[in-house]
Amino acid sequence: MKKLLIFSLISLLFLQNCSNTVQVSRSTLKSVVPLGGNIKFSFNQDVVPDSKLNVWDTTQYIVFEPAIYGKFKWKTKRELIFSPHHFLRPATGYKAKFNNELPGLIVEDDESLNFHTPYLEINKFSAYYAKIPLHKKESVVRYDLEFNYKIRPADLKKHLIVKLDGKETTFELLGHEHSQKASLYLSDIKNDSESHKAEIFIKRGVNISNITVSKSDISETTKILDPADFKIDKIKAKHDGFTGTITVTATQDILSTNIRNFIEILPKVKYTVSVKGHEITMKSDDFDVSKSYVINLKKGLSGTLGGKLAYEYTEEISFGKLSPEIKILNSKAEYLSAKGNKNIEVRIVSVPEVKVRISKVYKNNLINYLGNSYNNYYDDYYYDDYYSSSAREVGNLGDVVWEKTIKTTSLPKSNG
Repeated sequence: MKKLLIFSLISLLFLQNCSNTVQVSRSTLKSVVPLGGNIKFSFNQDVVPDSKLNVWDTTQYIVFEPAIYGKFKWKTKRELIFSPHHFLRPATGYKAKFNNELPGLIVEDDESLNFHTPYLEINKFSAYYAKIPLHKKESVVRYDLEFNYKIRPADLKKHLIVKLDGKETTFELLGHEHSQKASLYLSDIKNDSESHKAEIFIKRGVNISNITVSKSDISETTKILDPADFKIDKIKAKHDGFTGTITVTATQDILSTNIRNFIEILPKVKYTVSVKGHEITMKSDDFDVSKSYVINLKKGLSGTLGGKLAYEYTEEISFGKLSPEIKILNSKAEYLSAKGNKNIEVRIVSVPEVKVRISKVYKNNLINYLGNSYNNYYDDYYYDDYYSSSAREVGNLGDVVWEKTIKTTSLPKSNG
């Protein structure tokens, strides 16, 4: 009786294990993915043998819609890494499905995985009193918007509703550049000591980078302070591994006259300073990313509308941890000519080790190689701003002539 019971339990466990289908995990795939970077797929069971691990190949394990070209690597038996050859399209939804037509690999999962790149968003919205060239004798209310993608102001205007204190009002755009920033102003506004409510509403359909359009409505609200109440809004610091930048933002446009007399940086460094609108920007190659700095903005710093800083403003800032980056500075270069300088300028930040491979393409294969591009659907604008510099595989069009793994600590440093 005991033997029969044990046999029954073993059979039950075996049958339960056999009934488990191999599926792609939906919990490990983020619904929002960045334009650049690897995408990870996890499975509930082992899918491949050890011989498939840690090898990059172009086998199409996952089929994407719209199509994404790139390489795959099994990090473990149940974790697959996909590295796109180019940046993904902005504000675009994708579907991913395991390719069951591959011989020897069966994943019983017919349901697609859905993810998308970030939709159009406003990263920053500010409203304040200012003076502009067309209205030198009077102050206007200026709205500044900063998006996560480039937009065309003329197109934005078609979808934009502007309100002041709850009432829709007319506005004029400042500039027409294809940019992540857009500014507008409201004229014939009474300048008083009251705080006012500024609102914007952007209807869906805004053109993004000439690639797609925004999928949802956007709204933002902020306050406009008394023009006599001049204050420091915030201080931001960033570092690209070569140059440090500190940006001071005030509640109104800043008077640039003798601006250095109102700024103190400790410990002292040589820096350049510029004023644009309500921002002061300080840059220096001497800023040490590992150090903290104290920024003192002295009493009396003035706005263009007459407001003055009533007290000294002090803040300690640091640049934080640098994001890893490898960037070929000449992003439009295609190949290294034998008649050129035979060098390439590469920026490497926070990457301890790099693998460099140099391939020679046979002369009679150059047209075929250069024409085998993955970015045919991008326009010039999109290429300039979002295209990845990932090299295309030479394959049988040439040979690998040199390959080496290099520790970046052995490379010469830029700016010391």
